[in-house]
Amino acid sequence: MISLIHQYVKTWNTQQVESLPDLFLTSATYKDPLQEGNAVALLSNSIPQTAVAFPDVEFGILTIIENSSVDSLVLEWSMKGTNQGPFFEAPATGKRIEIFGVDIFEIKDNRISALRSFYDSNQFKTQLGL
Repeated sequence: MISLIHQYVKTWNTQQVESLPDLFLTSATYKDPLQEGNAVALLSNSIPQTAVAFPDVEFGILTIIENSSVDSLVLEWSMKGTNQGPFFEAPATGKRIEIFGVDIFEIKDNRISALRSFYDSNQFKTQLGL
């Protein structure tokens, strides 16, 4: 199960969204502070949009906790990048940011069935000076 998380983070870092259907069930859900819906559909848009806003985006794995009794994993992550393009309707600022968050993954049939991402969306605004 942990290899799925490494592949998921790699997808963010390489923007290879074509790998998402291999990681997620077709019915997989995604939810974060700003959006929710079908995981593959949302992430197929969010990952490239984030890369436009932060061309040097880098997600790092801080901690992975596995709970095999309920087929879930918790990922503590960091995101670093320099804002070079529009982000959530805000113009580029040229500022470098680093935010932290936690993702909770539910796994079924060796694929991600649900993903809930938690982070302080105000960190973006504060660090970008918006």
